[in-house]
Amino acid sequence: MNTVGKKRLFLIHFRNVRGALPTAGAFEEALLDDGDMNMYKVLYELKKTGFSGCLNPDHVPVMQGDVPDLDTNWQYSNIGWSYQSVGFAYSIGYIRALLNAMTEVHGS
Repeated sequence: MNTVGKKRLFLIHFRNVRGALPTAGAFEEALLDDGDMNMYKVLYELKKTGFSGCLNPDHVPVMQGDVPDLDTNWQYSNIGWSYQSVGFAYSIGYIRALLNAMTEVHGS
């Protein structure tokens, strides 16, 4: 079934990882520009489908200066966003830069 243009995607948990469960037996959450996926290409594919929803930076690694999530289940991943999150600020800026580059290269 072709779902292109049916607006079924409204929220993307936008994250990058290194490794994979099937091949490496594990993965590590990474900053958007530091994982195995080319996030520009991911955005381009979303653009081609007509996606106009929300990009949510998800499972952002803890960066120097961050106040990590106090939940010990998530101590290495900054799930709980706060105004002190360097990782989330970095991710939001990176997404904005990707979107601006996409507009420059492919138009609005």
